Amino acid sequence: MIDRSKIEERIVEFQRREAELRGMIDVLDQWKLQKIEFQRSLDTLNLYQGNVVYKLYGSVVIPIEKSKAIKEISTNLELIDNKIKELEQQVKVKGDALERLRSALEQELKG
Repeated sequence: MIDRSKIEERIVEFQRREAELRGMIDVLDQWKLQKIEFQRSLDTLNLYQGNVVYKLYGSVVIPIEKSKAIKEISTNLELIDNKIKELEQQVKVKGDALERLRSALEQELKG
């Protein structure tokens, strides 16, 4: 006989984990958008002919060497790329675990 309360608990747990996974996927998408923005900035900066560019710090605009700005953006792109890879791995692990939980839950429901 199927223990209804245990099944309901497992369903709630599944839904909680599914929501957590969706949240992680949203965060991953935000990081990917951030990467696109940094890449666009780097591409634009590489097209710029001058040696000095201007950077906004809060409400202050300061001059900065183009090479230094390129290095900063490249470093940030690398950090973002590493974060994306880390999050993709976490999403895969959680997704696989969620799929196993779903399969187990289906088996329980089938009896």
